[in-house]
Amino acid sequence: TKTITSLPEYQKADRISVYLSMPKGELQTAGLVEDAFKRGKFLFIPYIHRLLPTITPSPIPPAGKPTPAFQMDMLSLSSPQDYSTLPPDAWGIPSIPSTSVSSRENCLQDKKGLDLVILPGVAFGVDGKRLGHGKGYYDTWLARYFEEVGREKGMPVLVGTALKEQIFEAGKVPVDGTDWEVDIVVTGGGRVIRRGEGVNESK
Repeated sequence: TKTITSLPEYQKADRISVYLSMPKGELQTAGLVEDAFKRGKFLFIPYIHRLLPTITPSPIPPAGKPTPAFQMDMLSLSSPQDYSTLPPDAWGIPSIPSTSVSSRENCLQDKKGLDLVILPGVAFGVDGKRLGHGKGYYDTWLARYFEEVGREKGMPVLVGTALKEQIFEAGKVPVDGTDWEVDIVVTGGGRVIRRGEGVNESK
């Protein structure tokens, strides 16, 4: 947590999104939620929901890719109390209940966007490559973000969090054209890898 909160990009960011972590197996983010509220930041968290058959996914999947049944949005978290009352899902991750969705701001609303996104992954390269958990939620959401906000206003800083075992040399993380690269990777040991800067360091 301290490594991320010490990043100048984090300190300057006003609107950020943070993934809420599983109880085990990935960097814990409860401390980031607490810090963000203490600093008066506007905080957004993932909300994954099933798409109705009548709704066309955005963006439309590339040729050969299946139409997703679920979509991720980034919705507002209003306070530490709001966070503490989120019910856990099947993986123990605090999750937004569908009954409160209508009262929360979507970060894409009015094209306000975000300044910084903290996201998880299975593997990261020192060259910024990121391998997600296989569902494509973040990659699809980032593509939609680009179309709705990023093309005009630019993309947020993308910060990946990883255990040291999840860091690989440049070119070793298998990705395709739909996978978004991160700008910074922060490890549990306090290492900060900026895209490209860590390439020589890994050799």
